[in-house]
Amino acid sequence: MIEVTAPSNIALIKYMGKQDADLRLPTNPSLSMTLDSLSTTVKLWPHETFQMAYGEQRAHKHYVRIQQDARRLLADYSMACRIPPGCALEVQSTFPASAGIASSASSFAAMTTAFLKYWSQDDAQFLTAWELPQFKERIAQLARLGSGSACRSFFGPFASWDGEHVSSVSTQLELIHCVVLIHTEEKKVSSAEAHTRIHSSPLWHGRPDRARARFDTSLKALMQNDFPTLIHEAWQDFWDMHSLFHTADPWWTYFEPGTIQLLKTLFGCGFLVTLDAGPNIHIIALRQDTEKLQALLHPHKVLWDKPSSGVRFGL
Repeated sequence: MIEVTAPSNIALIKYMGKQDADLRLPTNPSLSMTLDSLSTTVKLWPHETFQMAYGEQRAHKHYVRIQQDARRLLADYSMACRIPPGCALEVQSTFPASAGIASSASSFAAMTTAFLKYWSQDDAQFLTAWELPQFKERIAQLARLGSGSACRSFFGPFASWDGEHVSSVSTQLELIHCVVLIHTEEKKVSSAEAHTRIHSSPLWHGRPDRARARFDTSLKALMQNDFPTLIHEAWQDFWDMHSLFHTADPWWTYFEPGTIQLLKTLFGCGFLVTLDAGPNIHIIALRQDTEKLQALLHPHKVLWDKPSSGVRFGL
């Protein structure tokens, strides 16, 4: 059996809009924190056919789609490759799916890595190659074909994604993360659909340039341990993205009444606040402010987490 755990990630500067839908190449770069306990674990074992409890069609499509590139990748690192017709998968996440916590990112990061390890004929050689950033980046590029933001889950504590390239970003900031669960039912407009519908918004014009400018500013701030600038840029960018949803034709919103109420409470409190394509609010704070944040969020339902280095192996 192979066991791989991949964390979710939360973008400070958002990936929303594709310049190439098939390759899932974004219209602008994004910057994200790689999480830890908010993760998906995939257990894989040999089987004559492809089987999993749910999501089988999308996962099997990915299993087939990446085979040719996987053969080249493993060969480039002198690994023999054998691709059986199937396998059995068990996929389990520690957080609600389709609620704006990047479940597809962690799922496809974990599945892609498990597939490659399964197809490789030398476990020791695979794990040795795994220590090389360029090997991990190429696997991340394959994971991106299943879910764009999956490529960011391979690197930590922060990840920079610009076109084909994704890499780790370090900082000396000591941070914690939490997500406040406002609403956990499956969202009515999927992230994939949102990527298409935003083009009908009059605010789409200029969005890639605005996001790139925030990316450049945020990347510099992160490396200079400038938390106030990160707070400002992340706040601006999530409102920019959700404004596309609110002004599209037809428009829609992920906000729930509790979303707006908590955003008003958090405004100006010194925490980094952001939302993905969903109603739940992500907060990043300096570790020294943990107790202050805990008091502010009582009695909300909160999932607490911290940064991590990305995909890891079990068993």
